[in-house]
Amino acid sequence: MLSKVICLRFYLLSVMCWFCFANQFAWAQDNQLDVGDDAFGGIVLYVDSTGKHGKVAMPFDQAERVSCGKKGSSKAKSATDGSLNMAMIVEVGSTDRSANKYAANYCENLSYGGHEDWYLPAIDELYIMYINKEEIGNFKFDDYCSSTEATDADSWNIHFDRSKDKCIFFYNKGSKQYNVRCIRKF
Repeated sequence: MLSKVICLRFYLLSVMCWFCFANQFAWAQDNQLDVGDDAFGGIVLYVDSTGKHGKVAMPFDQAERVSCGKKGSSKAKSATDGSLNMAMIVEVGSTDRSANKYAANYCENLSYGGHEDWYLPAIDELYIMYINKEEIGNFKFDDYCSSTEATDADSWNIHFDRSKDKCIFFYNKGSKQYNVRCIRKF
């Protein structure tokens, strides 16, 4: 008798687990994220083909008129991986990481929406934000800093304006001032 009760409990538990999984799967299928949705501590700026992974941007700028970084190479050359670039910039950029002297420090020190893994976007990530600027919202028509180095003295950046025409440029990362918008992966 005891073995039948145990088997029945196991069967009921299995059915309940299957039902919960099926409901979560159905919810995920019916509730795909779109650019501009509030999720994962920010505003969705990109969703991959699975619909399960992507990137979100902060809903507002973290800083205005700050330097992208100091002169000298940080080896932050990736056009697509801002988190890798940011780690390199922060490592060589400032000995006092709480000072928020450079753009990457603002993202490194950011805690928002229950997340602390924010980073300065690479140039391609920043360009996706530029293309979707209306859906993400709250951008200034000004220059935004990326984490991608062009040369030892320059970084790749984007001038945000009202058009969809891209205006990607590189300029001295230490002497020009930029706006900062951090992003994170989910």
